[in-house]
Amino acid sequence: MLALKEIRRIAIVRLDKIGDLILTIPAIASLRIAFPTAKISAIVSPYNKVVLNGSPLVDEVIEWRWSLENIIRLRKAKFDLMAVFSPTTNSYLLAFFSGAKIRAGYVYANRLIPRLFTLLALNKRSVAHEVPHEVVQSLEVVKQFGIPVKESVKLELPVTAKAWAKHSLPPGMKIGLHFSNAWDTAFLSKLVPRLNQVAKVIVTYGPLENPPKLEAQFFGNLRFSEWGALAAECNVFISPNTGSMHLAASQGVPVIAVFEPKSQEEDERRWHPWQVPYRIFRKDDPELSDKILSTVRQWLKKN
Repeated sequence: MLALKEIRRIAIVRLDKIGDLILTIPAIASLRIAFPTAKISAIVSPYNKVVLNGSPLVDEVIEWRWSLENIIRLRKAKFDLMAVFSPTTNSYLLAFFSGAKIRAGYVYANRLIPRLFTLLALNKRSVAHEVPHEVVQSLEVVKQFGIPVKESVKLELPVTAKAWAKHSLPPGMKIGLHFSNAWDTAFLSKLVPRLNQVAKVIVTYGPLENPPKLEAQFFGNLRFSEWGALAAECNVFISPNTGSMHLAASQGVPVIAVFEPKSQEEDERRWHPWQVPYRIFRKDDPELSDKILSTVRQWLKKN
């Protein structure tokens, strides 16, 4: 096995969603600190690449698409270390084809077939018998190398994006709310007027979403950095279980997360907002509106 001091080229693999990659920031930062002169390449999906574009944590961002040409390029890169942070068959296959000297990752004990495949695809792995938080699980991969780990998810945003957000938003207390099609629009039409009695409501939404008309200030089709900067200006952020809640948490903003009724306790343990005050409610809770409003009032009093 290659000695750590010999590592010059590192790849990190995260082929899933925006929130997943945000929660991997502590592990990536730990590698950056431990290997300051190594070239770190992020192999990511077309969807989540925006998280690391321009980030000082990595030297290049590779948008992964399966093709023979890309597999050949992958092998020619001759990575010394590949850290696989997405526990999926696609990611394990990528590690297998990469030919990296050290291929590290994790797998869940109850997933028998992937667990067997990782015996071939990975030569350094951790097996999770319980499902911890995603940050904790990603750091377990890094801990295999005996290096110190950094637990903070602090996503640095461009100064220009921060200035734009300050200029675009009104003064005073602000409640952020991310709209996705997971919301019941009838529910929001009743909730938002109640929130507006407490503070100004700021609504963000993506290009595929069509928010209803609400008494709020809307921001859609944003650059990732602008989205994060708007969230950072809010005093509390309300979100479904999507990457938006992790983006807000990465800026130190308290989060109210609304999970689906079918979500399990395991989902809360693995995906809850990291290192910020948070509350998790279920979408089918008959007291959901009251609980959100009560929590917002309680948190805003502390500001």
